[in-house]
Amino acid sequence: MQLNDGGERVVAFDRCLIATGASPAVPPIPGLKDTPYWTSTEALVSETIPKRPAVIGSSVVALELAQAFARLGAKVTIWLAARCSSAKTQL
Repeated sequence: MQLNDGGERVVAFDRCLIATGASPAVPPIPGLKDTPYWTSTEALVSETIPKRPAVIGSSVVALELAQAFARLGAKVTIWLAARCSSAKTQL
């Protein structure tokens, strides 16, 4: 790893858990607050699998949830935001 003073240090381990912490963010999309939506928190504890979920974002958590739903049989749509344009990708 690189130290704050610019030096380097080698750290040996069998497994590495990176737990930097995060909280779900709800994007400012007009009308979103008036519709039923999940954050990653609700998605992780749900006992049902939506048939056609839409995932907004391309973070690691968003893509992992999209992949999990797809593997469980859902037809997932992922909406990505880019600086110049937006793209729609289906799994």
